[in-house]
Amino acid sequence: MEQERILKKNEIVFSDSLGVCQVTEVSNLTTKKGDSLLYYRLQSVFNKDKFSYIPAHGHQMKLRDIISVDDAKEKKAKENFSKLSAVEQQEIEYVLSAKAE
Repeated sequence: MEQERILKKNEIVFSDSLGVCQVTEVSNLTTKKGDSLLYYRLQSVFNKDKFSYIPAHGHQMKLRDIISVDDAKEKKAKENFSKLSAVEQQEIEYVLSAKAE
Protein backbone atom coordinates (compact mmCIF):
# COMPACT_ATOMS: atom_id res chain seq x y z
CA MET A 1 0.00 0.00 0.00
CA GLU A 2 1.38 3.39 -0.86
CA GLN A 3 1.87 5.46 2.25
CA GLU A 4 0.64 8.57 0.46
CA ARG A 5 -2.83 7.11 -0.07
CA ILE A 6 -5.23 8.46 2.53
CA LEU A 7 -7.16 5.68 4.24
CA LYS A 8 -10.87 6.08 4.83
CA LYS A 9 -12.86 5.45 7.98
CA ASN A 10 -14.06 1.82 8.21
CA GLU A 11 -11.48 0.65 5.67
CA ILE A 12 -9.98 -2.78 6.45
CA VAL A 13 -6.19 -3.04 6.11
CA PHE A 14 -3.38 -5.31 7.30
CA SER A 15 -0.77 -4.11 9.77
CA ASP A 16 2.31 -6.14 10.64
CA SER A 17 1.74 -5.39 14.32
CA LEU A 18 -2.08 -5.48 14.63
CA GLY A 19 -2.94 -7.90 11.83
CA VAL A 20 -6.31 -7.29 10.19
CA CYS A 21 -7.51 -3.94 11.43
CA GLN A 22 -10.15 -1.35 10.73
CA VAL A 23 -9.60 2.37 10.41
CA THR A 24 -11.99 3.53 13.12
CA GLU A 25 -11.05 7.19 13.01
CA VAL A 26 -9.34 9.64 10.68
CA SER A 27 -8.72 12.91 12.47
CA ASN A 28 -6.45 15.90 12.80
CA LEU A 29 -4.48 16.09 16.03
CA THR A 30 -2.73 19.27 17.08
CA THR A 31 0.92 19.14 18.12
CA LYS A 32 2.44 21.19 20.93
CA LYS A 33 3.71 23.58 18.25
CA GLY A 34 0.15 24.11 17.02
CA ASP A 35 0.61 22.12 13.82
CA SER A 36 -2.28 19.93 12.70
CA LEU A 37 -1.39 16.38 11.66
CA LEU A 38 -3.67 13.76 10.15
CA TYR A 39 -3.81 10.56 12.23
CA TYR A 40 -5.47 7.16 11.88
CA ARG A 41 -6.87 5.12 14.72
CA LEU A 42 -6.44 1.47 13.76
CA GLN A 43 -8.29 -1.19 15.74
CA SER A 44 -7.67 -4.92 15.53
CA VAL A 45 -10.62 -6.80 14.05
CA PHE A 46 -9.87 -9.80 16.26
CA ASN A 47 -9.06 -8.04 19.54
CA LYS A 48 -11.06 -4.85 20.15
CA ASP A 49 -8.69 -3.94 23.02
CA LYS A 50 -5.76 -3.58 20.60
CA PHE A 51 -5.52 -0.30 18.74
CA SER A 52 -2.94 2.21 17.62
CA TYR A 53 -2.84 5.86 16.59
CA ILE A 54 -0.46 6.47 13.72
CA PRO A 55 0.24 9.52 11.55
CA ALA A 56 -1.15 9.32 8.03
CA HIS A 57 2.22 10.37 6.61
CA GLY A 58 5.68 9.27 7.64
CA HIS A 59 4.63 6.39 9.88
CA GLN A 60 6.89 3.39 10.43
CA MET A 61 4.09 0.82 10.69
CA LYS A 62 3.81 -1.33 7.58
CA LEU A 63 0.27 -1.18 6.22
CA ARG A 64 -1.12 -2.89 3.15
CA ASP A 65 -4.42 -3.92 1.62
CA ILE A 66 -5.64 -7.30 2.79
CA ILE A 67 -4.99 -10.21 0.46
CA SER A 68 -7.44 -11.33 -2.21
CA VAL A 69 -9.72 -14.33 -1.84
CA ASP A 70 -7.65 -16.22 -4.42
CA ASP A 71 -4.44 -15.51 -2.49
CA ALA A 72 -6.11 -16.57 0.76
CA LYS A 73 -7.29 -19.86 -0.78
CA GLU A 74 -3.83 -20.53 -2.20
CA LYS A 75 -2.05 -19.77 1.08
CA LYS A 76 -4.47 -21.91 3.09
CA ALA A 77 -4.06 -24.85 0.71
CA LYS A 78 -0.31 -24.89 1.19
CA GLU A 79 1.04 -27.37 3.70
CA ASN A 80 2.91 -24.66 5.60
CA PHE A 81 -0.28 -22.80 6.64
CA SER A 82 0.25 -23.84 10.25
CA LYS A 83 3.75 -22.35 10.15
CA LEU A 84 2.47 -18.89 9.21
CA SER A 85 2.29 -16.28 11.95
CA ALA A 86 -0.96 -15.95 13.90
CA VAL A 87 -1.75 -12.60 12.24
CA GLU A 88 -1.19 -14.09 8.77
CA GLN A 89 -3.49 -17.02 9.60
CA GLN A 90 -6.11 -14.59 10.91
CA GLU A 91 -5.91 -12.57 7.70
CA ILE A 92 -6.51 -15.69 5.60
CA GLU A 93 -9.44 -16.74 7.80
CA TYR A 94 -10.87 -13.22 7.76
CA VAL A 95 -10.75 -12.99 3.96
CA LEU A 96 -12.29 -16.43 3.50
CA SER A 97 -15.03 -15.80 6.07
CA ALA A 98 -15.85 -12.38 4.55
CA LYS A 99 -16.28 -14.09 1.18
CA ALA A 100 -18.77 -16.51 2.72
CA GLU A 101 -21.00 -13.67 4.00
